[in-house]
Amino acid sequence: MHEDTIELVTKRKKQWVDVVHDFYKRMYNERDIESLENILKFIFGESDELPQITKLKVDTFNHLSTLLNPIQEWRVIDQRLLVFICNDTFFYKKGTQFDGYYEVFFREWFLPQLKTEKEGEDLFGLTLKELDHFNIDIWTALSAYLNATKQVSFLREDKSVNSVGEIILKLIKENQTRTIQLLDNENYIKPLISLLGTAQQSLLDTLLENLPLYYTRKEAQKHIRFSWLEELCKINLKKFESFVVEKMEGSDCIICVMECYRILFANARKKYRKPTVIHIKKMLPYILERKNSSEDGYTFNWSPATELFRDDTPKFIGWVCKYFRKEMKTELFSYVKETKQLNLEIVSHIVGCYKQSAIEIAIEAIMNIKDNTPIAHYKEAFALLEGLDFSKYNDLVWEIACSEYQDLADTAASLLSRYPTEDIFYKAKELTLSEKKEERRAGVYVLSQIRCEEAIASLQPIVEKEGLEDVRNIAVRSFYSHKNQSKVSIEDIKKRISLASLRGKLEKPIAEWAGELPELQWKDGTTVSKTELNYLFYRQISSKKINVDIEAEPMYTLLDQKKGADFAYALFQNMIKNTGIKAVTKPGFAILGKLGDQRLVMPLQNIAIQDKNLNACAILGILGTYKAALALEKVIQHFNVEYLNVRGAAEEAFESIAEQLGLTYFELKDNMMPDFDFINKEKVISNRYIIFISPQLKFSFKNLQGKQVKSITKASEDIKKMLKNLNTTLKQTIQHFRHSLENYLVIQRFWKGKDWKKFFLNHPIAFACGQTLIWQQNNESTFTITASGELKNHKQQSLDINHNDQIRLVHPILIGAKIKMKWKEYFETQKIIPVIQQLDRDIIQLPKKLYKVTLSRSFEDRTLPAGKFKNRAQKRGWKKGSIGDGGSILSYKKAFKEGRIEVFVETDNLQTQGIFDEEMVLGKCFFTPLGFVQTDSFWFSEPRNETDNRLITLRDVPKVIYSEAMNDLKEIMNDVS
Repeated sequence: MHEDTIELVTKRKKQWVDVVHDFYKRMYNERDIESLENILKFIFGESDELPQITKLKVDTFNHLSTLLNPIQEWRVIDQRLLVFICNDTFFYKKGTQFDGYYEVFFREWFLPQLKTEKEGEDLFGLTLKELDHFNIDIWTALSAYLNATKQVSFLREDKSVNSVGEIILKLIKENQTRTIQLLDNENYIKPLISLLGTAQQSLLDTLLENLPLYYTRKEAQKHIRFSWLEELCKINLKKFESFVVEKMEGSDCIICVMECYRILFANARKKYRKPTVIHIKKMLPYILERKNSSEDGYTFNWSPATELFRDDTPKFIGWVCKYFRKEMKTELFSYVKETKQLNLEIVSHIVGCYKQSAIEIAIEAIMNIKDNTPIAHYKEAFALLEGLDFSKYNDLVWEIACSEYQDLADTAASLLSRYPTEDIFYKAKELTLSEKKEERRAGVYVLSQIRCEEAIASLQPIVEKEGLEDVRNIAVRSFYSHKNQSKVSIEDIKKRISLASLRGKLEKPIAEWAGELPELQWKDGTTVSKTELNYLFYRQISSKKINVDIEAEPMYTLLDQKKGADFAYALFQNMIKNTGIKAVTKPGFAILGKLGDQRLVMPLQNIAIQDKNLNACAILGILGTYKAALALEKVIQHFNVEYLNVRGAAEEAFESIAEQLGLTYFELKDNMMPDFDFINKEKVISNRYIIFISPQLKFSFKNLQGKQVKSITKASEDIKKMLKNLNTTLKQTIQHFRHSLENYLVIQRFWKGKDWKKFFLNHPIAFACGQTLIWQQNNESTFTITASGELKNHKQQSLDINHNDQIRLVHPILIGAKIKMKWKEYFETQKIIPVIQQLDRDIIQLPKKLYKVTLSRSFEDRTLPAGKFKNRAQKRGWKKGSIGDGGSILSYKKAFKEGRIEVFVETDNLQTQGIFDEEMVLGKCFFTPLGFVQTDSFWFSEPRNETDNRLITLRDVPKVIYSEAMNDLKEIMNDVS
């Protein structure tokens, strides 16, 4: 093998190491692993024997195409990889479908390059040339490309023709019939129309009559391919309007005609408003009749369709409500009244459009709720009454609030508590005296949610006397959350214990798993009695979650600390001996966390890691100490790849400790960064060298005279081992610190001058990273840190920072182009690569036309495979919002915690589990104050319209947060990334 080839192979192996590792993980058995090894040997030129992989194994190895370099950079390795994938398995017929390596080759390797192709480049031509070596001619290659992709435009973003479009233009001139037939077979006529309308309008004119615009199905003889007509209207409405109308009038399909009116109305509203209304009035009875007469359920399709078998009637009615509110009220109300299949989404559109006048329709939807209706469904049903006067129907809502089905009852009670009139208050108070537990529960629930002083005072008798725990605990949470628990005395706690005893709650002995326990003492030196100890366990049993019960919480601080720690350690040992840290021992978790000391930390860390135990993580979180946080950090690092549920539990517990310590999650992480025992950001090793961290974020060395050297000569094995461990730790720590810095940039966190100096000018890792970033002093001067620790502005002038100055990472949206360029030049000269993307960050400014908008539609109707969306959203810090019927995800959200703002984006056709290949759809995007929208509550609380007072007008969203949120969605929905 030639020396250059050897060097290339070495480079590619290093470049592909992670990807190849993933390939190995996908292999089903030893034979597949052996085949992959032989394929790689052939690709790298280590063997000239071409592996003979059967067509049955195409799916196993199809992602090898993604290893190819961009075609302009192909070398011998890429050529050998192409030899393998073109070995009779590139593109072939399998039954009625096509199969082969072509799909990943074009969709995942070629298409991303085409998306960024510049004018003058000929990527498709180069690709065709390479494929031609394997007898894959231009027609076969084009057919494979079209089959692998979905209606990808033949135009670039600047409307110039891309290299695939150039080939189409060439072939259509050479063989018009064959080209159109091929494009029609692969559903590519719409991109063809767009191509010809831009580049060859004269050719489009001659082709129009030859295009198969009509097709036949059982519902009609002349369906229209209306999406083609829509494309013509986009090109030139004036020119093609009569053609569109002519074809529409020639159709016998009522739905296709409706679609054509939608298109014409969108392009000429005033002209086509009346005829569109006339046709809608025909369309609604048609849909109603088909639905009412169909036993299996009639599925109506309406553009843009997102799922083949999904009923788009709600989408159609939403469109009618949006544009024809005045003309269609009678018909829409009549549709709801006469339908046998009341659809909640349809009702939502109508109630949202007609508000109070549609109150009876909203009530009808609630009355249609059955006991087995999914919780998300009736949450949405009750949400229809948001902002409406439903006092006339209070008795109906109270009846549901007293249902034996708790989720349904709580949803109705939540609605009542949101409008606390005197009638509702006194009705709730009256129900707390009822003999029926469901009625008492409803009354307590409403009072607990009203939260005024009189309502809270009304809960005291329930707290003291109620025997049913699920009813009493509702009152307990609300009652004590409004009390100053820090002032509770031993006498107060003993009164709570006495009342519990009177309710008969302290008669059962402590569970056997707790074992023999040492005595506990109060802080006044008296012994905690058996009854008092029973109370502690009783209250923790009553708590459904792994947390500290709010009623018992003051008791922990009133106990002797040392005795409490010994008690917790003994309890922990008994639990391990008898059962382990399992669900059955849950009442003991909070006791361990509140009373335990550092003796529990390491054992809990080991249990969390060795047993993959989520409960151990939760206990560490309740412990709330710095050492517990360090243990959780070890758990987080250990489960970096697998068992992400354990990692998630550890992350949640870590965040809980941060809150207890008065820090943010990222601040606590920063406090735990190792300093390697450096003094003044460096350390002497081997008595001959000084080690420090350079702005390149690597360990560097200098001799004792201060001269920098490349490496340590004649290092002992111990030194080599130490340096290896240091490098691993440094790499991991910088990776974590990147997330912190990224967060600080996005939320625009400020440090006081003295705090900033203490951290960024003294901690070795923070100092090294700080040299790669641009900072801002008091919203004015920008500066960076030099290797000597000096602070210099963009003119390289020194500046000083006062103790009370405000320092932050500067966001590029806040500085001018000239200053930005100066800093880029500085980093280039210093050969510094910023630890995070800062100056080159994409910026999205709010257009003036959206200043007064509350619901952004910038990404509405954008689609992406569900699996891709979930993965990308999670990586950028977005989480699931509200969950609807059948596990459908109704929104995703991201919190900008220090900015006290949360951003939401509606999602459609997205499930909590499975269905990764279906196209999900984005809806409206909006911003609210942090915590104002409860996505995990009984109440469906997301804003339903632009008048919701929780919505923040877009011009009032901080520029940085708006830019970052919009850029997130842009990158998530980018079908190339």
